[in-house]
Amino acid sequence: MKTLKKVGALVLAVTLAGTCALPAGFAADEERFLYDDIDISWIDPTKPMVAFTFDDGPVGTGASSSAQAIQDALTAAGAHATFFYIGSQINNADKEKEVTQAVERGFEVANHSWGWSGMAGMTAEEVAKSIADTDAKLTELTGFTNFLFRAPNLSTSKTMFDTIKKPFLHCAVDSQDWQSGKTKEEIIANVQRAKDGDVILMHETQKATAEAVPELLKFFADKGWQVVSVSELYAASNIALKVGALNQSAPPNQRTTPEQPSEQPSPWAAADVAAAIDAGLVPTALQEKYSAEITRAEFCALAVALYEGYKQQDITERAAFSDTDDINVQKMAGLGVVTGSDGAFNPDETFNRQMAATLIANLFRSFGFELSAVETTFGDKDKIASWAVAAVSQMQAAGIITGNSAGNFDPRGKFTRQSGIVQMLKVWKYLNN
Repeated sequence: MKTLKKVGALVLAVTLAGTCALPAGFAADEERFLYDDIDISWIDPTKPMVAFTFDDGPVGTGASSSAQAIQDALTAAGAHATFFYIGSQINNADKEKEVTQAVERGFEVANHSWGWSGMAGMTAEEVAKSIADTDAKLTELTGFTNFLFRAPNLSTSKTMFDTIKKPFLHCAVDSQDWQSGKTKEEIIANVQRAKDGDVILMHETQKATAEAVPELLKFFADKGWQVVSVSELYAASNIALKVGALNQSAPPNQRTTPEQPSEQPSPWAAADVAAAIDAGLVPTALQEKYSAEITRAEFCALAVALYEGYKQQDITERAAFSDTDDINVQKMAGLGVVTGSDGAFNPDETFNRQMAATLIANLFRSFGFELSAVETTFGDKDKIASWAVAAVSQMQAAGIITGNSAGNFDPRGKFTRQSGIVQMLKVWKYLNN
């Protein structure tokens, strides 16, 4: 985990259970927190959004599990959420399964301390151990190392802020589902008061909450609002989650336009991009804005450079489309690497990782290579579209496209220019091996 600057806020112990009002005077750190598995490619930052959060799990994945019902409802609605887990509760195989399933479904997992006891009266050593033990358990299951933190009972202290170098998650809306006897209808009424950008506090342990979630998801969907995780909310809003401060909302009046893609490749891709340029695999027009999502036409330009460089001859095959006269598109379509629909190609459309895997598999076929396809071992293989399964399996077996640190493929994850360049270099090396 990266080291973050120490925060000098002087904060007295505050018990906040039952209210999401944010106390004044909390200093903020300028460092940015970033969740390990963040993907906002599916979110429209111009539309309203709220973050659902669920505390006090895990409870398991059984047929009667409130947590399973919540996860199923989120998945069915195409929504995400953040689950704040109690470390000591991850104490059997079924509860471990809930945590890993949450990650596989694209949800965020986070730290809710080791036990339910309030931490405001703990020593610095006790605080550090509670956080470290829970982080270790979550890392063991997910492979991730950066986790948000929410204090039990929303109770904080100066010692906690001095010791825990994470964003402290508060809430803008309290469902009050933790109160004895709270009904589904009351929970729904409380949550429906949320404003654009709010973080909403709920608990996965409550049956009434599990019953309320499907109706709440429909409520927000009918309004045209998106339900996302906390980290997705802040990333899509281009607002920093502040370390050493309470975070409760990402209101639209604080949102800014994300920075333009960098003119330089990311550190992880820099060496491969340089090697690809040296090999003549990267057209000049693509030697910039490396973190921008690659378009279908740009992929064709990379593929043509690789094909003609390897074959040492021009592609003579052509196929025409009604919406583009791009020569690279026509060449790749002529080889059968790409296709269109109703005579159109949509050259400016971007695509995700499973689409990229399929197109690269088609490129291999254009060279006369039919790669072997063994069953993929990615943890989220059930999320891969049926039409892409064979291609993803081939790409994994050949070492062309790999998974993330948690062993997942992330089929809907964005595919950038630098990703395309790196994959093309891998294809080049495979062909020349």
